[in-house]
Amino acid sequence: MVKTPKIPDPLKAARRELRIAVWELVRGFLAVPDFWLQRNGLCAAIQSDLEDFPAEPQLPDLPDLKGRALTIFLSCAEASGEQHAARLARELIAAAKEAGAPAPRLLGFGGAELEAAGVTTLADPGARATMDAGGAMAQLPYYRGLLETLATTCIEDRPDVFVPVDSPALHVPMASIAQRYGVPVVHHITPQYWAWAPWRVRRYKQVVDLALTILPFESAWFDRHDVPNAFVGHPIRDAHAERPAPPGPDDRDTILLLPGSRAKEIEDNLPFMLAALDAVRAAHPDVPVRITQRTADHEERVRAILGETQGVTLSIGDLEGDLGRARAALAVSGTVLTEVAHHGIPTVVLYRVTKRWKRALRSMLTVPWFSGVNLVAGEEVLPEFAVIGDGDPLPLGQALVRIYEDGPERAKIQTGLKRAMHRLGGPGAARRAARHVLGILDRRSPEREQKRTQAPTA
Repeated sequence: MVKTPKIPDPLKAARRELRIAVWELVRGFLAVPDFWLQRNGLCAAIQSDLEDFPAEPQLPDLPDLKGRALTIFLSCAEASGEQHAARLARELIAAAKEAGAPAPRLLGFGGAELEAAGVTTLADPGARATMDAGGAMAQLPYYRGLLETLATTCIEDRPDVFVPVDSPALHVPMASIAQRYGVPVVHHITPQYWAWAPWRVRRYKQVVDLALTILPFESAWFDRHDVPNAFVGHPIRDAHAERPAPPGPDDRDTILLLPGSRAKEIEDNLPFMLAALDAVRAAHPDVPVRITQRTADHEERVRAILGETQGVTLSIGDLEGDLGRARAALAVSGTVLTEVAHHGIPTVVLYRVTKRWKRALRSMLTVPWFSGVNLVAGEEVLPEFAVIGDGDPLPLGQALVRIYEDGPERAKIQTGLKRAMHRLGGPGAARRAARHVLGILDRRSPEREQKRTQAPTA
């Protein structure tokens, strides 16, 4: 007689994942000594990956899903992830139709943009997004509720696949929940474990059936760690394809400040950026400067920091238009750098560390540059400045002057930006990702299918 495995009830499953998450945090501290012994080798391996890029991502074949009714659960945890998840949802509907299946039932965690793409949302983690560890701890009951909701949905709605997008801190526990109920997991936009604390990949490969990478050097890293993966290209290239090609920045005169989109980011970076403008004003007294924010969430905070500063305009909700006005930029390291690269804007990149524990984390980087654009280009195309504590803003201002003015440094940056954007792959990342998601359905084991259709035990 075959013994049927016991499936835990949703609350027990959620509590278990929170306990594991806490243990993984502790285990991370225990892994630090071993990391230091291996760090040089890890850095060398990454450097090799940056020099050996794969071919363009390929469009995978579709499985035969004729007449098959599918339920797919998507999850996103912050604004940029929701944009990618919404685009993926639309491509999943199209791919299912192309494979002969009716329109899939889409459930998920997300906001209005995901709903507009045809997903029935059960909660919106993005409304609680925070980068602050203390804030995240205070919201543990909320996150436990999300895990419980996912577990309940796995039992009652029996999704065919769980597709989390980005945000590994939330989605690794969710992936574990899905797998415990027999639901395969395809993670779109893999975590940057290759940058620091690579020991976290051990847990990741236990709970993810397929990882979809968006940067060309990532697949080699995940291959070395035995994580099944596929390179689909960067989803932002899909967004670029939906817009007219931007004009070149050489006939513009504006300097764009991009201090981040979160409160702490803005408070840490914007005053430093404004101080760096002193060197720019000395060389170009009348240069117009704009600060860009995607939303009005932090308008009062930005205006308070600006105070009586002259010659600086705050722009809200028009990132594309502001990029179209910029001749040069000063930006924090993050996804916005892909946008400035798309527009060919020479940019100085700031990574400012004010808290002592974050200083320790920076020393654990295993990559030669912290800017994603530089990593994709395989060299320091954009000038980078890691500022510890108060630091000196003058070197940033001087670098901004150099890339603002015509000359060999500006020309070299623009050539490097074109190379980086080419390496990200062409449009179609969401379409390729959708086909990989449906392809996982052909590889579901009988044991997992049994789990997926079982009722929970008390």
